[in-house]
Amino acid sequence: MTLFRAIPLLLIENEECIKTVNYKKKIYLGDPINIIKIYNDLGVDEIIILDISNKNSINFKKLQEISSESFIPLTYGGGVSTLKEVEKILSLGFEKISFNNKIFEDLNFVENVIKEFGSSSVSISFNIKKNFFGEDKIFIKKKNKYLDIKIDDYLSILNTLKPAEVIINFVDLEGTRKGYNKKLARSLRGKILTNVLVYGGAKDINDFIYLKNENFSGAVASSIFSFVGLDQGVLINYFNSTELELIHKN
Repeated sequence: MTLFRAIPLLLIENEECIKTVNYKKKIYLGDPINIIKIYNDLGVDEIIILDISNKNSINFKKLQEISSESFIPLTYGGGVSTLKEVEKILSLGFEKISFNNKIFEDLNFVENVIKEFGSSSVSISFNIKKNFFGEDKIFIKKKNKYLDIKIDDYLSILNTLKPAEVIINFVDLEGTRKGYNKKLARSLRGKILTNVLVYGGAKDINDFIYLKNENFSGAVASSIFSFVGLDQGVLINYFNSTELELIHKN
């Protein structure tokens, strides 16, 4: 088990950092380079960067700028479809490549990435969303549809791939700050044979403490590290040293 990590997630669209709520409402946060600089000063554990721009090409120039400014381990996801692209991103200084929809679009490609660059270079996330009947289902945001596959069957695929980590993403809670779906997350963690992180709904430090005590490898969040105050004004922030000590000591 790796050291528990509290990880900010940055969504980038057309070179701007945004925050979404249920992946719909968009709030502008700022320039990703400036945000990276702030996180450097705040001593962030790690950063996940997802490019959700509706483009067919990867912005390597921007990734290079981000990497050159960062003293923090970086994970990148978004539009990666060739081994050469993976090699290029890793050569820029990124630690891991994140895949989501690619598992369903081209499983063989993900297998080849792991074979070529090692499992430590791959992070896999999957989306869970309740359907009309209130059932938790695997959900593809890109196509706005549920998949006709049981969650346990999907986890079997992940266990065969053996990535560095798996991120459980609760779509219905994303950006809401209502708290993680702790019960379901705990249930799924026991079925995944690698490091497990959770994203979607982080409310406060207690959510991080809970996941750490339940032997998760980390908690991923965005809103909690992007807004402050009663009016939820935009302010990039992170846990202070006292709060981090509280998380790791519990």
